[in-house]
Amino acid sequence: MSSHGAEVSSQSRESSSSSSSQIRPSVVLRSLVPLANALTQFFGEACEVVIHDFSDLDASIIHITGNVTGRKLGGPLTDLGLAILRQGQVPDAVLDYPTYTQDGRRLRSSSVFFKDETGSPFGCICVNVDPACLAGTSKLRPSADEVEHELVETFADSPEAVIASMFERLTSERGRPASRMSRQERIELVRRLDRAGAFYLRRAPDCVARMLGVTRATVYAYLRASNNATRGKEILDGR
Repeated sequence: MSSHGAEVSSQSRESSSSSSSQIRPSVVLRSLVPLANALTQFFGEACEVVIHDFSDLDASIIHITGNVTGRKLGGPLTDLGLAILRQGQVPDAVLDYPTYTQDGRRLRSSSVFFKDETGSPFGCICVNVDPACLAGTSKLRPSADEVEHELVETFADSPEAVIASMFERLTSERGRPASRMSRQERIELVRRLDRAGAFYLRRAPDCVARMLGVTRATVYAYLRASNNATRGKEILDGR
């Protein structure tokens, strides 16, 4: 008997065989459906629960109950989810952090990650709560410290929208549009998109090329240049 666990990397997510006594990711994730449904029934319209399967990050949503973010089955992983996978050290959980819908509503979210026997993450369950629907619940009101140091996550309903959100955030930090950036600044922008996990999505090279106004080949050239620069810095630093 074999199981398929998603080991996420910038090149590929390979499946691995295991014995019948080991974790089967699809079974684990499907077993969470009753829990997801029970949570939304308990909290009502204020709550949404989403189950993600990391074997296909472009269409990772395999179950969604409640309607807080407006997403649907087959939607992609969020920008924050991609960034967590890209960093390599995936936590067991990220709890009670502020997030935002596409129309700007502020939510409170928690995510629990599931891993196989090797420690590779294969999925997660996320709970998103709309504080506006839970009046009087002080726990859902962010402190000043949270506002200053909060994680950034924006929900989107397609891989293109996730990439566009990342791109807009990173270019706004630069203070000018990509069309006015130098080649070196564009390479740095692509490097930061890579570090944010954008290129885990299959359509990322084409989307980034379109937003930069360059060819797909140029985006790959920028990626190679940014990787070479990072490697050179690590050598100089003695790492």
